[in-house]
Amino acid sequence: MHVPATALFETLGVTRPEVAGADFVSVVEGLVFDRVAAARSLDGIRAGTPASVEQLARVTYLRGVARVDDPPSA
Repeated sequence: MHVPATALFETLGVTRPEVAGADFVSVVEGLVFDRVAAARSLDGIRAGTPASVEQLARVTYLRGVARVDDPPSA
């Protein structure tokens, strides 16, 4: 899964696509775990519904990727 993720970030012109790809995969794996076995599995939102899509879309990381070599803003 890291190879396609790295290719995605290369296409987007991210400075260090291998790091961004690995970070992206980690976030997605965490979201899947949370949805299947952790806190979000208990909220009663059914997978595949608009509410489920909205729940996952709210994740800040999925809204935009900063250049990984830029320091975070204070």
